[in-house]
Amino acid sequence: MKSQKSVSAKRSRRRSVSPPVVEERLESVDVLEINLTDNEAVLRQIISLQSTVSGLQDSLEKQVENLREKIGTVQKEVKNLQGNVTKISTHLDSTQIPPIVTPPTPPVIGLSENPSFNTTDGTLLVSVAGRGFRASSDVVCISIKCSDVAMPSRSYSFAAGPSGNLIDLKTGSSPQIVYQPDTLKGQTYYLAATDETPNAEDWTGKLWSNTISFVW
Repeated sequence: MKSQKSVSAKRSRRRSVSPPVVEERLESVDVLEINLTDNEAVLRQIISLQSTVSGLQDSLEKQVENLREKIGTVQKEVKNLQGNVTKISTHLDSTQIPPIVTPPTPPVIGLSENPSFNTTDGTLLVSVAGRGFRASSDVVCISIKCSDVAMPSRSYSFAAGPSGNLIDLKTGSSPQIVYQPDTLKGQTYYLAATDETPNAEDWTGKLWSNTISFVW
């Protein structure tokens, strides 16, 4: 009898222990499912991040490639510019720049006295003084032009002394010009002189003095 009671007691104890164990197992299964669900979400996030990172990497690689192409283009342009600069520099080195030539100072003339009229032959005596001519020049031309365009200009040859003053070689003094004026009164006469010194800025190619005038 004792053995049956002990057996039934053991069975009753097993029955009383059984439900909590099953519940614990069920709870562990639920936890496992929850963990699996969480892991799947994490895996999905990892895959999504990997895809994003891969896309960014591709985009960066394309940008880097574009930058390399632009850098290559800029380098070619720099080489071309350097070549052009070298050519210009070589051209400038081989080009002879003419020196700046300052034209000489023109001589100065003036009337040493008012023109006088000779009633006998109807001529004018014009006394001219001048300075600044080429020293000892034996060719000094004085040109007289009337305002009456019908009258041609007339030229008279004189010289310059050692100091560059205008002289008449025959007398050694300031020259006097015997000039046949226009028959019409009130005409203006213009005088200028040159010793043939070159002057590229003048249309005649010569260096002329100032122009003086008088009315007769």
